[in-house]
Amino acid sequence: MQIFLFAPASHERVPATVHDTSYVLTFPIWKAAVYRPEHSYDLVFSFSMSRTIEITGFFKVFAASKMPTFEMDGLSVPADEFLRAFAVQSAPAA
Repeated sequence: MQIFLFAPASHERVPATVHDTSYVLTFPIWKAAVYRPEHSYDLVFSFSMSRTIEITGFFKVFAASKMPTFEMDGLSVPADEFLRAFAVQSAPAA
């Protein structure tokens, strides 16, 4: 299942799904900061002017063996590599 993520006009929430998921980023990735809020299972893309895309429950829904992929500029990147590139911790902070 492909889920297309567009640069939002304000705050957008997208629930994580357990099916074979590929998140397609339709915006230049350099325009967003990617992070996991402290004590949260969400994955957040933050843009200028307080605009965000929040994938709710991302780290709760996806186990290490069932992680989704991220597509950008025609390339498919496994989630673990995508998260590592942005220094996003997959385990919550203690």
